[in-house]
Amino acid sequence: FVLYSEVQESYVVATNIALVWATLMLALATYTLALVAHAQMQEARNESKLARAQSEKAIQAGREQNDESIKASHRPLLVPMNSLASDNLFRQDTYAFPFANVGTGVATNIQIAILPKAENFSEEQYHGFVDLPLASGRDRTVNLYNNNILHNDGYEINGISLVAPRDTPIGTRGLEYEPDLRLTFTFEDVFGVKHACIYNLLKNGSWVSVGMEKGIPYSIDELASHTTNPEGAWPCPP
Repeated sequence: FVLYSEVQESYVVATNIALVWATLMLALATYTLALVAHAQMQEARNESKLARAQSEKAIQAGREQNDESIKASHRPLLVPMNSLASDNLFRQDTYAFPFANVGTGVATNIQIAILPKAENFSEEQYHGFVDLPLASGRDRTVNLYNNNILHNDGYEINGISLVAPRDTPIGTRGLEYEPDLRLTFTFEDVFGVKHACIYNLLKNGSWVSVGMEKGIPYSIDELASHTTNPEGAWPCPP
């Protein structure tokens, strides 16, 4: 009977130990499953955030592309209409200057400057502005006034000088292809974005495009007030 009791007691102890181990293993398995579930949930959250961010980025890119497409479809482009002889220009106090809008949108706040080479900066300078908007496909003639309104040759738009280059013939075609004057238009589109069209007048009287700049920070008169100019903003003609 004593032996039976000892065996039974040992069996109970062993059973309890087994139950404890089983409980511990079950708790460990439960904890492990919880960790795995948490990791999976966190990964799912991260993937959801990434997908949302990519979706928002794609939507924003689509909006920007659509906005740019709309702006491009309403972008003005100003060009001079006639050839010009600089010798004739500098003999006049005012010059009737014809130009056209060959772009796809309305141009507003149009300002024009015709400047000589830097070494001839003390010579006559011509400027003018247009009060009314100019629609696409339309042309206009504006009076340019002979005024020495700029006080140095350091005026630039996106790195392009407003004065003609000193001595840079185009290729080897002869002196008649050397730039003589520089024409600059600044204007705004219907979205208020500022643009510039810049041309060289060659000695043979023809125009050559130098740059078509969009999103410029300043118009011509604003540019003058943001560079070294003791008299401040560029004055308008009388």
